[in-house]
Amino acid sequence: MNKPQVLVAGAAIAAVVGLGLLPKVVVNNPGRQLAGANRDAPPQADSLVAVHQAPLTPAQTDRLAALRASLVQATGAAAQRAALDSLLAAYRAVNLYDSAAYQAGQFADAAPTLANLTLAGDSYYEAFTFAMNTDKSKTLSQQAQAYYKKVLEKDPSRPDVRVKLGMTYVASPNPMEGIKIIRGVLEEDPDNQFALLNLGLLSMQSGQFDKAQARFEQLLKLNPADGKAQFYLAVCLAELGKKNEAIQLFEQVKATEADPALQQSIDNYLQQLRQK
Repeated sequence: MNKPQVLVAGAAIAAVVGLGLLPKVVVNNPGRQLAGANRDAPPQADSLVAVHQAPLTPAQTDRLAALRASLVQATGAAAQRAALDSLLAAYRAVNLYDSAAYQAGQFADAAPTLANLTLAGDSYYEAFTFAMNTDKSKTLSQQAQAYYKKVLEKDPSRPDVRVKLGMTYVASPNPMEGIKIIRGVLEEDPDNQFALLNLGLLSMQSGQFDKAQARFEQLLKLNPADGKAQFYLAVCLAELGKKNEAIQLFEQVKATEADPALQQSIDNYLQQLRQK
């Protein structure tokens, strides 16, 4: 079988990992638009991400403008956060992940609570994973790193943040630093599912499918219903020449997971496996 057809949801990690990083799996689906250019974001964010995005409709533009106005007019921490959450959801609904990240970052800069800094880091991380331009995705990953480091200054115990921080380094000139961070999480908690997932994906990227298989099998012992782990394990089995096992597992995932992109990926793999 050719190189795994699971594409990372974003060029930043696609350049380094080459495989699905997050639950947002995109496989052989060029029609799926992942992220948007910042047509309505402030100029400072305009240069961050420029990828394929259908123009916003007038109704979408008006809704975003109204939600931004609501955020400006909101008073009190609770009302402001609610307004921000509504605005971020609207940005994500039209694939403007970079705009959402910019807004979350501005909010966190003005009110650097642990929750706000985490939201900013996660928003930039999301934009990073969806970005389709390598150079600009690196900018987004650096922004995510900056906010995650602030989170860890306030709460060093956050393994989820440490794993995401590690994955941003994987797309940097110092990828081993990122792997070191993620392995450190596993040393402290060998059953950390998020760390196992990401190290499994990194093993797939490097062609170490046997090591990746072990990671996903361990993950499934902890969470047998994890459909994405089942899918990645099936990919490993296919790449290792274990055709019948791979087909069986792909069919199992196909029967339980409804994600259209995942379904398409499974169909592609099954077609190739059955032709052998």
